[in-house]
Amino acid sequence: MRRRIAPAILLAVSAVALVLAVAMPSGGAAPGPNRAVAAGWAELLRDGRAGATLPIEVVLLFDAPSVAEVAAGGGAPEAARRQQAALDSLASRGLRIDVRRRYLNALNAVVTTIPPTIADDLRRSPEVAAVYPVRRIYPATIVESALAVLGDAARPLVPAVEQDGTDVTVALLDGPVDAAHPYLGGRIGPAWNAITQLPASPAPTPLAARHGTAMAGIVAGSGGPAGLRGVAPGATVLPVQVLELQSGELEGTTATLLSGLERALDPNGDGDLRDRARVIVAPLAAPFAAFADSAESVALDGAQRAGSLVVAAAGNDGATLGRYGTIASPAAAPSALAVGALDGRPLLPAVTVRIRGDALERDVEAVPVVGALAPAVDVALSLVHLAGPTQASPKRPGGESASGAVAGDYLSPEDGSSLVDGRAVLVARDGGSLEARAVAAAQAGARALLLYGEGPLASASLGLDDRAPIPVLGLPAAAGAEIAAALASGSQIEVEFSETSAPANPDQGAVASFSSRGLAFAAGVKPDLVAPGVAITSALPGGGYAAVTGTSAAAAQAAGAAALLAQAHPDWDAAALRAALIGSSAVVLTAGLTGTESIEAQGAGRIDPPAALAATVLAEPATLSFGAAADAVYRESRTLSLRNLGTEPATVSLALVRDDAAEAANLSLAADRPSIEIPAGETRPVTFALEASGLGGPGTVVGGWIVAESATGARTRVPFAIAVGGDPTVSLLPAARIEPSTFKAFPDGGLPARLELSVGSVGAAGDDERVDIAPVARLSIDLYRGSTKLGRLVEVRSLLPGVYRYGLTGRGLDGQALGPGAYRLVIAAESLEGITSERDLPFTISD
Repeated sequence: MRRRIAPAILLAVSAVALVLAVAMPSGGAAPGPNRAVAAGWAELLRDGRAGATLPIEVVLLFDAPSVAEVAAGGGAPEAARRQQAALDSLASRGLRIDVRRRYLNALNAVVTTIPPTIADDLRRSPEVAAVYPVRRIYPATIVESALAVLGDAARPLVPAVEQDGTDVTVALLDGPVDAAHPYLGGRIGPAWNAITQLPASPAPTPLAARHGTAMAGIVAGSGGPAGLRGVAPGATVLPVQVLELQSGELEGTTATLLSGLERALDPNGDGDLRDRARVIVAPLAAPFAAFADSAESVALDGAQRAGSLVVAAAGNDGATLGRYGTIASPAAAPSALAVGALDGRPLLPAVTVRIRGDALERDVEAVPVVGALAPAVDVALSLVHLAGPTQASPKRPGGESASGAVAGDYLSPEDGSSLVDGRAVLVARDGGSLEARAVAAAQAGARALLLYGEGPLASASLGLDDRAPIPVLGLPAAAGAEIAAALASGSQIEVEFSETSAPANPDQGAVASFSSRGLAFAAGVKPDLVAPGVAITSALPGGGYAAVTGTSAAAAQAAGAAALLAQAHPDWDAAALRAALIGSSAVVLTAGLTGTESIEAQGAGRIDPPAALAATVLAEPATLSFGAAADAVYRESRTLSLRNLGTEPATVSLALVRDDAAEAANLSLAADRPSIEIPAGETRPVTFALEASGLGGPGTVVGGWIVAESATGARTRVPFAIAVGGDPTVSLLPAARIEPSTFKAFPDGGLPARLELSVGSVGAAGDDERVDIAPVARLSIDLYRGSTKLGRLVEVRSLLPGVYRYGLTGRGLDGQALGPGAYRLVIAAESLEGITSERDLPFTISD
């Protein structure tokens, strides 16, 4: 899949990375989820999630119908013919496309590489509808720096309904699945590897299968310990692998995601979509890529048209400062059912840690038990701080903490003996996953692992993971730092633990702090709803069980609920399934029950499967955006269609409920009629006129719910939002340079110069330093000599903020060396509101 492009072009991309350098606040992260989000964005740079150099791949969308658009039962030959005709037409004009992946079912597109020599002609080609970047995707598991105290391991939703998902197929776009696990027995369909385009391995490695197996169990597990089961134990799960292990971590790309979606719509690959999965769950994320205009959005529209509902994890990057949130792709797609995570744990297992030493004596109360194992009571353990030289890093300075993520961190650099055998070990939180450090510490013989750092840790976040057979506890940063300093000074310290307690969870029922908030780019309402997503117990590869935390677990539960609904209503289309789940959700209150969670956090609210099953009047669209207000007094209107899928006429009254943010604004939302009668099986439109003032400064979001209530008491709730437009003076090209600005053509005696662009912006502001994101809808780079335009070198859409670097070779679009003289690049970055920032960069080709 990786291939070099010859440098005989003026603009050869030397490094295409979604985020390579972003200015962030200096210093360490402070407590609280919002600042942790800022740290999480910076973490994209360090761990390579979005900073790694990618193959120069794009999704080339053709102006041609997909199979779903032609005919769900037999449009494959026509869609394939149209795609090949487009490729042949391009080739006849010298625009040959190296096809790496083909898509026909949900969208008509290919994955390819596009050298800048053909970019301008390709952009003008009538066969091409759009060109989109390929991004990396990851399991939607939580970033450690964004964890919050969230509670005990829990069971998936078990709605009190007669449906169990029988005869419904749920396609799971994830890593591989351990189909031999008894919890999944008989409910796993033929596995497909969308990366290799071959049947998946029947025996995946436990590490690779960990996430996918847990998600499959949440959807359809049964027969677990103490009656443990998934949401829809009668459903069939169709595993479609779109993630693979890379350096020990699961990842994929949006290109493999689209390949997985293609297979989910046509499981036997015969071009007939009538065997499609009714529900497709994508518990994964392309972080922050909340573009409504993306290849994934086009594909999810096609999936909905074909009759499949795509349920996607909202992401795990918390709240932002501005109107644009941290929603991931594909959840950002308008057709996706985007699911955020609720904290549903009533109790928080915790202990008191007694510190006893010659220089320090104190008790640390209410320390969360992170794993499933409680520590031994009243047993004194010698405590050692993991710092200084180790086998993994023999030259580490004496006062510098080790991450503890690898076995060598726990071993002596001299003889490889354990530094922690029989002891409790104190480890700084930054630098690795909880699981990796717990496993490594246990293997080195540690009796307990005490993690310390900013922000509280999630109780039971390691669940029932038998690979970490030692207690793991989370100390506050200040206490941990004090203990570490005492150990560094030579003090001998022992620790003891009290009986495990179970204090009430103050955040029970609230949206989890790590759950990504909206709005999506272009002010779309996301997430659509929320579901429990903290420490949800499910299957572990090899026959065990573990707790899973994140919006991935929430999305898997919502997918199970969708399967119940699909079983009850086999004639409903995908849009109806989505609308019923959204419209029947219940309002989520903030922690402490002091008010309603914002629209950006909860969307329609908490999923309620029994209410969805009873729904008859549905709304289209299921969520309503009134865009971004640019004036002091903003007026806008939207039309909502109410659809009666019941067997009797429905008389529906209309009302408005505001969220807490809207209460402070002057906002009115009036329907063109107070009530409406809808005959059975028919649809009626209602127009809503919004007038708003006093909304607040740029980035403010206010909203609420339009409530349509029938005479029988059934309700449909439609979340709506209005955002305040951003600052139009903010430059989307804050920095641009060519270095050196004078050079010879490469390879005719010169080396490539470097074009470096800062595109868009991401920063932090306010007391809690929440992230403010300004993406770029379109970036173009044109080459000029004097006032004469020689051609367009780059035109790309839907860019996340970051630094983009390109190599300038001094050769033209025809591959020939440019003549000596003065040239310039005109660079334009367009915002989602249509405001353009421009840069004019001169350079000289020398003799």
